[in-house]
Amino acid sequence: MPGAEFSNLKGEWSSGELHIKNAENVDVMVIGGTTGLRSLPAGNILSVTTAATLTLAYSGRVVTCSVDATIITLPAIASTTMGVNYTIVNTAPPATCEIKVLAGATTNVFVGGGWSSTSLSYQLTNSKATAAPGDSVRIASLADPVNTVMWSVMGLVGTWVSTT
Repeated sequence: MPGAEFSNLKGEWSSGELHIKNAENVDVMVIGGTTGLRSLPAGNILSVTTAATLTLAYSGRVVTCSVDATIITLPAIASTTMGVNYTIVNTAPPATCEIKVLAGATTNVFVGGGWSSTSLSYQLTNSKATAAPGDSVRIASLADPVNTVMWSVMGLVGTWVSTT
């Protein structure tokens, strides 16, 4: 599915900024050490300001949020929708915006590293008290060894808490 792969991204530090680059070595996101998110690619950004349910068609996009108490619900997934992925980024000033990401269905749970809990969870929260510009979570629909489809956390920036 076009635009769904994110494994070809790489990060490079340059002049105090983190440059996330695609396979063609073009910046797709730049995060400054003191300025937060500097620039984002046109067409690949979905900015949410209220509760939002993502669709499969949004796979591969960067979802930005700068409004407190925003809830982002992921779509239902199945073995036919493996590889659906999103990167959700907090673009608000420090300590002003809490973001909650919900798995969307009780059979779709979050697994993966990045937080202290080893149990399955249905919600990830970037709490307002610790939130900083550029806090993000990268997630993808994958299957475990018995082919149970779930959302897998591929990477975290900042403090995220999981809830069962």
